[in-house]
Amino acid sequence: MLFTAGAAADSSQPMQPVRKTVDAAAHGFSSTAKAADNVAALRQAVEGGNKLVTITTPGVYDLDATVWLDSHTRLECGPGVTTVKPGDHVIF
Repeated sequence: MLFTAGAAADSSQPMQPVRKTVDAAAHGFSSTAKAADNVAALRQAVEGGNKLVTITTPGVYDLDATVWLDSHTRLECGPGVTTVKPGDHVIF
């Protein structure tokens, strides 16, 4: 848990972690990209943790590997966003 510093340090109010918002498309995540390129782009977008990663453009996005989220990271998919990975399981 994070707490405020300085004069407010006497307070027991927890400080919310800073969360950066990242658009996966800015890293090359695209419904027209190859599956391996989408995996690389999404991994780059989530790297480092403590962020909100968004996928807002509707479409079908191919993936060919698992993408793990770092601590304090959230992935939000907008309406009409579908991810597809060949095989039996898809894990986010």
